[in-house]
Amino acid sequence: QPSLDGPQLVASMAQNLCSRGHLTKEAADPQAVPLHQLGPKLVEEYMLPVAPSKETIEQLWGQHRLQIMQGGGAQEAILVLDGSTGRQLITNGMPEDDLFKKFWSARALVDEAWHQLVVDTHKSYIDTGASAITTNSYCVQPSIYRRHFSEDWKERMVHDAELSARLAVKARSEASDVRILGSLPPLRETHRPDLFAEMLQEEGEDFCIEMYRTLAEALLRGGVDAFLAETMNSWEEAMCAVRGCQSLGLPILLSLEGALRDEMLQPQTNLAPEMARRALSLKRQGVPLECLGFNCTEPEILLECLRAIEASPDGLAEELRAEGLLLAAYANLHDRKAVHAKGFNIETETSKVVLRNDLAEQGFEGYLDFTESFIKHGARIVGGCCG
Repeated sequence: QPSLDGPQLVASMAQNLCSRGHLTKEAADPQAVPLHQLGPKLVEEYMLPVAPSKETIEQLWGQHRLQIMQGGGAQEAILVLDGSTGRQLITNGMPEDDLFKKFWSARALVDEAWHQLVVDTHKSYIDTGASAITTNSYCVQPSIYRRHFSEDWKERMVHDAELSARLAVKARSEASDVRILGSLPPLRETHRPDLFAEMLQEEGEDFCIEMYRTLAEALLRGGVDAFLAETMNSWEEAMCAVRGCQSLGLPILLSLEGALRDEMLQPQTNLAPEMARRALSLKRQGVPLECLGFNCTEPEILLECLRAIEASPDGLAEELRAEGLLLAAYANLHDRKAVHAKGFNIETETSKVVLRNDLAEQGFEGYLDFTESFIKHGARIVGGCCG
């Protein structure tokens, strides 16, 4: 039979409804009746009866979730992380006030009024398909808490770290297959290897390890499934985090600030293979390391890191796969290149954040393209960071 174009198809369906007595002749005339009036009736009669129910969609998603998350013929399932918590909290109603500028996403922990919003934000990521959510503890760290609390800063820090885990557990209550990752953040400032080097010199390695152990123990009490040491400013900071939590019996996901900046804040993505070698050595020594990741910088920079590892002439990528050490990539979607280059400061750089249009428009299609590239070049853990 000859095919019908759009107007002919609408006219044919309208005439059919008229012949069956579901529309009057006047109401079935597409020349006289605007499509926005006729359309809902056509949808009701022809599409809704054959559309799958909400329960059917949820059942199919549950059955085929892992297959859907496969990437580019990869044998391993792709672990899909959540995205930004702080920005989502703001979007969902938490005020971007002076308290937010002090504590960033932890504002929702220090103020009980926003605890349920944290739970709801985690749930929103679970509902959209995340296979892991990260605790809202990125800003629960000694530098911030010492700056804004007095003698009881450590007790408050420990309380809020454990609270962040309990809120994530509450959100996960009906989705038992979703993992909860306990965020272990930089101890001084994000994107500032120079400041961590200063902290290490002033306060010592033992202090830094103890801080990470204290935070990890609180997250463990709260119910996390694994630790995520993320946006590590340097290998030295990463090692403090690993040493602080490696004896606690949970897997460790380790993610470096993706530009691998030196203390002059210059990117060094050429060091990605060396970082991967060091992570591989840790795993072979028995450290429960699950992945090496790169995060919180532009997706183009993360791709440079993955490609450098992939192109390593000594079979590095194959060794990582053989040892079961996964690669992770989750980018910063903000237009922040200049901010990161001059030196990030949480108290002055948390407001007036602008998403990159090329990444965020049309349902984040631009970033989804990058995510596919991450997977193509070896990443098996992907998601979003800021934005």
